[in-house]
Amino acid sequence: MKAWIEVSRSAIAHNVGVFKSLAAGVPLMAAVKANAYGHGIVEFSRAALECGVSWLGVINAYEARKLRDAKISAPILTFFEPEPEEIEWLIENNVSITCFTERTLELVAARGSRSAPAHVHIKVNTGMNRQGSPPERAIDLAKRAARTASIELEGVYSHLATAEYPNDSFAETQVRRFEEVRANLSDLDIPYFHLANTGGTLFYPQARYDMVRVGIGLYGYLPNPAVPAAVTLKPALSLKCKLSAVNDLEPGDGVSYGLHWKAAAKTRVGVCPVGYGDGLFRSLGGKLEIFAAGRGFPSRGIMCMDQFIVDLGDSPLGVGDEVEIIGAHVTAQDIAVRAGTIAYEVLARLAERLPRVYVD
Repeated sequence: MKAWIEVSRSAIAHNVGVFKSLAAGVPLMAAVKANAYGHGIVEFSRAALECGVSWLGVINAYEARKLRDAKISAPILTFFEPEPEEIEWLIENNVSITCFTERTLELVAARGSRSAPAHVHIKVNTGMNRQGSPPERAIDLAKRAARTASIELEGVYSHLATAEYPNDSFAETQVRRFEEVRANLSDLDIPYFHLANTGGTLFYPQARYDMVRVGIGLYGYLPNPAVPAAVTLKPALSLKCKLSAVNDLEPGDGVSYGLHWKAAAKTRVGVCPVGYGDGLFRSLGGKLEIFAAGRGFPSRGIMCMDQFIVDLGDSPLGVGDEVEIIGAHVTAQDIAVRAGTIAYEVLARLAERLPRVYVD
């Protein structure tokens, strides 16, 4: 392999342990959408389940199918409402379905049966105004689902918009709105009311209810790096490659498209076979720093689709030597700062064509 992603099983185990301790016996759902935030949806899901995760959360039927095709039998919840043609497969494969419209609930009810009911979670819009039904309508939908023989009402949930900020008034408002929905459904035997994401699990214990849904925290990052938490997380992912070429430059020689960077003196440059086609930001050309042999080396010139160039100076590094692009020295959060984004995007952009290697 010229370039690959390493994922640490011990880091995953550590992070799962942190959130299982916080949730104090409440089941933990791992959000594994977007290829498990770049970590590899099948491999990460297996590792997380082995460490004590109970549920897996995906965005749609396409992601759920990847897990079922890999013979992963754990409970799965799809966060998007399904397309009509997906419903039958979801029911047959015991994948729980999000509903927040009358139309979808009717379609799901029509395809379920008493012997093989559809497992449904009603999503409530408590203020994020993204997906979900307003509280009063969500209560009606939940009651309708509970009366329908072809549906098993398995859960009611919502999503917090500002949970990465402790003691945030709007987060507390969302908790209060969700609690009102829960109170209005107290006469129904609903196994899972769930609201807390990573931030909610960290900072709002009252939002943990019957299950917590953790995404970025399981991968080793805080939802808001500017807000410290009383936990220590371990980033699980490293991006590495082997130098694919080394060139000797004379003063004035340039590199990469446009020759925007030129050597001021004799130097050696190495080629890293990773680029924006692998998910790195093109804007990071000249801003990245790779690590090898205990020291850092700056990137030079424009980031290409499949490679970028680093200044090796007087280093003896040569073709085939291993270097680290994301890892212990430069984290996804460090790269996010340089790219003007967040660690979530840095991780989720990492292309599927990069092999994932699970270690320890």
